Amino acid sequence: MLLRCARRAVGPHPRRLLVAARSRRVTTAQTKKTILASASSASAHADDAAPQLSAQTRADAAQSSNDTKDDDKDGSSLAAAWAALPQEHRAGLGVVTAATAALNFSFGAIVPVLPQYALGLGLGSSGVGLVLAAPAFARVCLNSPFGRLADSRGRRPLMIFGEAAAACGVALTGAAPTATTMVAARLLVGAGGSAANAGSTAYVGDVTGLPKVQRHRGLILGVQSAATAGAWVLGPACGGVLAGLWGAPGSFAAMGGLAMACAGGYYALVPETLSLATKADEPSSSSSSLLHEPAQRTCLALNAVLHANYAAILAIMPLRCADVWVTAGPLEIGALFSAVSAVGVFGGPLAGKMSDRHGRAPVVCAGLGLAALGGGGLALADAVEPFTAAFFAWGFGVSVAGPALTALTNDVAPPSRRGESLALSRTAADGALCVAPVALGLLADLAGSTAAPFAVCSLATAGSVGFLGTRASDLPSNVKS
Repeated sequence: MLLRCARRAVGPHPRRLLVAARSRRVTTAQTKKTILASASSASAHADDAAPQLSAQTRADAAQSSNDTKDDDKDGSSLAAAWAALPQEHRAGLGVVTAATAALNFSFGAIVPVLPQYALGLGLGSSGVGLVLAAPAFARVCLNSPFGRLADSRGRRPLMIFGEAAAACGVALTGAAPTATTMVAARLLVGAGGSAANAGSTAYVGDVTGLPKVQRHRGLILGVQSAATAGAWVLGPACGGVLAGLWGAPGSFAAMGGLAMACAGGYYALVPETLSLATKADEPSSSSSSLLHEPAQRTCLALNAVLHANYAAILAIMPLRCADVWVTAGPLEIGALFSAVSAVGVFGGPLAGKMSDRHGRAPVVCAGLGLAALGGGGLALADAVEPFTAAFFAWGFGVSVAGPALTALTNDVAPPSRRGESLALSRTAADGALCVAPVALGLLADLAGSTAAPFAVCSLATAGSVGFLGTRASDLPSNVKS
């Protein structure tokens, strides 16, 4: 600063002045006084500027320290996450969260009604299984194409038209006159849900990838997970009530209307975010390049294992519960399922907050490890009390692993191919939901015991924890502990 002020005082070329003065041997007293006065003035200005610079620097440092203390104090609180969201995306993110919960609520509401309704159309047990599996089959086939469309055409169109198609499929399920039309309606539900999920997950990834929002990504996704868990707690109970009041067709129509209202919310309140994605590279026509990335393969494997656990609970748990809890009826089993699902309402936000603070991988490992212990307990339990404790341990474990794994999947997704990358993980999850129930059912038949599938799931989940530990070096630095 002193040198800069001195240069301004003596002109733009001080060396030339000195050389010229020396060459002409300027020795007059007046010239010397002028030079000395200029140097003195420059020094005085520098001395005045130094305290000002020091004070400004101290003020900036104090402000930075206060911001850091505020960050440490707030952590990943919900209020801090809401404040970090841009104003234009607050309503949109709220609508996406509510719509995701509403869609899962509608799925849960028709679970008690659909099997009996399908049997009434002349479908046998295998036909009921086909009706239940049809949406997952459609998602497996369409997730990747819709993911690429989300990256090339935008998030909003897929959300709006996908949700509307799913709404029509739900309503048509209740109006289906034959088994064939019912399967077609269920395929439409899966196709619409695939499109809506492709747009909504990419939108959430775009918003939570903003610089000020990214440190709250885990908490935001945890809150969404809690909303979904709450929807699954309330959905089956409400579906039974609606079916009793309006019959199965009325229940399906009500759930279709709810999904259509969500499509209207997407249209009215959710902005397009495709421009937020980096345009460094264009989406390719295949997913092979993404599959070459170790972090992507890690997320695919973990999502498959997590959803294989869900499949085991849906397909084998009622049978296992009947073996251990002999006196339990549908009411007791349903209440137990609802209670375990309610654990996710609390576990999701907690897991998201912890993953924001300590990294994704440690939280995923902790959740899957607890789920593995719970699965082992379900396989070994021979009384109601340890069986119930193991079930709650499993439920809390998956509720912790789920949001952290979703945040990890978003973290490793390339911004310009976010829709395609997230679609790959959804395909792995849907594939597990399609294959695991059949495979675990065959295993139970061959082994002659409902404990065998849970033992296998427990070992596979424990193995995934070790797998994630060995692959930690493949993950981005911002998601390590």
